Amino acid sequence: SSAASDVYKRQSSTTLTHWKDYSLWSNALQAHTANPTQRAPNADVDGDLRTNYEEYVFGGNPEFADKVGGASMHISGDTPEFKIPLRDAAAAGGAKTILEYSSDLQRWFEPGQDLTEVPVPPPAISVGTPKASPFQLDPIWGDLSLYTFPVSFDSPVNPVTPLFFRLRAN
Repeated sequence: SSAASDVYKRQSSTTLTHWKDYSLWSNALQAHTANPTQRAPNADVDGDLRTNYEEYVFGGNPEFADKVGGASMHISGDTPEFKIPLRDAAAAGGAKTILEYSSDLQRWFEPGQDLTEVPVPPPAISVGTPKASPFQLDPIWGDLSLYTFPVSFDSPVNPVTPLFFRLRAN
């Protein structure tokens, strides 16, 4: 596959890159990197504690310790929603994102996980199907959409117990 096949022209003649998968994105954007292991999905060349693959999925730059994400929790009516930007090509290409939550930042759980054997468990939660809203067209890094995950609590919530959320990609 050539790089030209991954670039599409919009009617306005603006070139917009749509990276079909991680390897095309990594090879094109880190082409000057002499060491191919630095392009590996688990590498963190820029030292920002995000792997190259996470940079691809969440819209970061693997060569600059940038602050990607902008993940946030919102309450819409009675429904909490977890919102995070994701690269459209990664989402369409089957990138697996895993929402996790914790009440102490030490123990992390996935929605729907059986908590019956967990001492002092956090509240049980479920996550619905995410909705995507395009919000950034980027000619170099690719288009991003804001993905909204509806969250529901399956057990009582203690209002003084904090809940922390994170999203991993693999």
